Amino acid sequence: MNFSLPLPDNIKRLILARQSSQIIFGIVLLGLVLAVSVFQWQQAKIKKMRHNIGIEEERITVGSEVAELDKKIAQMSSLYARKPTSLSLKKIEQIASDNKMTIISASQDSESDSGLYTVNSFKLALEAGYHNLGKFISALESYGDMVQIGHLYIKNKGGGVPLSGTEDPNNLAVNIEATVAFIK
Repeated sequence: MNFSLPLPDNIKRLILARQSSQIIFGIVLLGLVLAVSVFQWQQAKIKKMRHNIGIEEERITVGSEVAELDKKIAQMSSLYARKPTSLSLKKIEQIASDNKMTIISASQDSESDSGLYTVNSFKLALEAGYHNLGKFISALESYGDMVQIGHLYIKNKGGGVPLSGTEDPNNLAVNIEATVAFIK
């Protein structure tokens, strides 16, 4: 059963107009709520994008710093990397000979490889004069490779007798243990 009250036409028009304005108001309100939610969603997306951009900028900065450090490491290691001109037993013997020293024995004691660098150990027994020994050690240390003289044993061969013009200028018995390191 449908009940209907008889209403005058002007009141019916007012009710119908009010219903259409309520519908319009509801649609506008719904659109506003949707717009606010879309705006909030876009703001969250922008915030996330800014965060990702910040992370990428940090990665770029770190990457450029790593590239710069890698370049510096390459420059530094090139100074001490093994080259064809690096110290070898033959070159050490040549330096001793150039400094007028008598080589009693010379040997490469060991070679150890740590992955990052290689260390060669040498043992030398020489006869030398005081000044020639100083020149020899100076030549070794200024060669350009990383040279460390670990042990240096010096003994006077002449028993403490001063040199005269006719005696052997190589009056010292010298034992040297030296290491040479090369960065890979």
